Amino acid sequence: MKTIEEINDLIAGNKFEEAKTAIINIINAEPNNFEYKKLLGLCNINLNKYLEARVNFEDVIKYNPEDATSWFYLGNCYNELEDYPSAESAYKKVLELRPDYAEGLKSLALIYMKQGKFDRVLECAQRGSEIEPEEYIFPYLIGTAYMAQKEFDNAIVFFNKARSLSCNNSQVINSIGTCYLTMGRNDKALEVYLEALNANPQDALANYNVGSVYQILGQHEKACGYFEKANSIEESETFLVAWALSLMKIPSPDEAIEIYKKLAVAHPEKTNYQYNMVLCYEAKRDFGTAIKILESIVMLNPQFVMPAQKLAALYIETGELRKAKDIYDKIILKNKVNAEVFYQYAILSTQLCDTDTAEKILKKVIKMNPNAAKAHKDLGVIYLGKRLFDWAEDEFNTAIKLAPNDLDIIFEYANYLYAIADYKKADEFYTKAMSIDSNSIVKTFTALNKLALNDLESAKTLILDALHTAGEHEYILFVAGRIFFALKDYDCAKNYLIKALELKVSDDTMNLLGLTYFELGEYESANNIFLNLLNRNPKNTILLLNSAKCYEKLNSQDDALAQAEKLLDIFPDCEDALELIRRVS
Repeated sequence: MKTIEEINDLIAGNKFEEAKTAIINIINAEPNNFEYKKLLGLCNINLNKYLEARVNFEDVIKYNPEDATSWFYLGNCYNELEDYPSAESAYKKVLELRPDYAEGLKSLALIYMKQGKFDRVLECAQRGSEIEPEEYIFPYLIGTAYMAQKEFDNAIVFFNKARSLSCNNSQVINSIGTCYLTMGRNDKALEVYLEALNANPQDALANYNVGSVYQILGQHEKACGYFEKANSIEESETFLVAWALSLMKIPSPDEAIEIYKKLAVAHPEKTNYQYNMVLCYEAKRDFGTAIKILESIVMLNPQFVMPAQKLAALYIETGELRKAKDIYDKIILKNKVNAEVFYQYAILSTQLCDTDTAEKILKKVIKMNPNAAKAHKDLGVIYLGKRLFDWAEDEFNTAIKLAPNDLDIIFEYANYLYAIADYKKADEFYTKAMSIDSNSIVKTFTALNKLALNDLESAKTLILDALHTAGEHEYILFVAGRIFFALKDYDCAKNYLIKALELKVSDDTMNLLGLTYFELGEYESANNIFLNLLNRNPKNTILLLNSAKCYEKLNSQDDALAQAEKLLDIFPDCEDALELIRRVS
């Protein structure tokens, strides 16, 4: 059996398991040897076996309730076991036995901190400062208590006092920086965090804090460097999450994906990491991979609405509208959803040309949220499409009242006014839309309205501006063709219309190109277009008349007469056709 000197040597050499075995052998022989039970408790604390240590020290204080040291270690055991009320009682007993024991005051203050008893933290720490005025931990605890109560000015005073007692303590300096950051004084916070970093360049928290300020300031490349350094010093989920966020903002989605993969493997229960990975793939426009991940998330947790909505959005992006509709059907069936989800479902229904469903859902959205301005606007668009002009006007007026400066609403209201031929009032709202965002689409529709007002020069200026920023858009090219046709600049009109047709074949564009060829005297080209259109719509009287005029110009009287007679079979009173027959007969 080992002697007490040998056991103390083992403890001094951190050989706690060996010391523990030797102590247990002695206790087995001497069950009431409480000094050895005390040593056994210390070994168990050093071995992180706090339950066993608690039993050891509880035995000791039963035998000797005046043993302040055992009460202190018992308080440590309770603290580690998160039994804070018992820890509080133990430390109070220590201070009852040893009122000036600074370590006891510090431990009791920390227990009060964990329980949110900040007034008592202040009491303990102030007593501790009186006992050991050169010890930094007490003003640091006071500062921490003030910070927890959002009394940041007071907190900074005591943190600075702690710093004066422990000059290069990066923990204290970091706390000062956190006060400034919470107060919104970002520049001052950065200055202090950099001081903490200078004090200890290998402080992971200081690196993270500096990165966090740069992230708040939108300087994400700088932030990434500090987050990377913090994580290289001490691997942390918090550091990785912040790093990945700034990588996305740079953007550097590939690097962010690697971090999210690592986080998803370490924390498979946290689907937000997989979801964030989806956002990275979406940023790369790798919709296929993003969709596969989302399909897995949604399958495992069908009631998690946000990933399901994102999956539907990606289906829409890839043109799989029916799949998107199926997702929304399931969301609405299985969840109590808000007005925003119903609104998205209505928009999808519109894209699927199911305007009846869209109308019904938009009415539901408005019932749930009468102030949903965009829902009123979209319902107005549907009524306009159904030529229910009075109803459309009511919805547009409501939308404008609710959101008088919303670009989409102003623009659609202007389109409604154009549709009902109120061009002057439409011009007022197109001008307002232009003042908010003069993008190419707004310019194009404003130009169309100027054309209707016969303000051809303004229309020309606007459409040329639109072409400058979006010259490869088929509709803008078509409108340019219309405007230059009205200006009788048929060569320009021809060029724009041909470019529009190269991008997308449209009957309206083809018809206008046919009219342009006619004005240029290219009658055969014009007639070929009209004949092509007639193959798909043989009873279109305007096309028949235009074709007849082309044949007349080509001196093909029989064909001209034949087309005119077909027209009269449909519309017997057509004066233009009758006049043509008189001319060529």
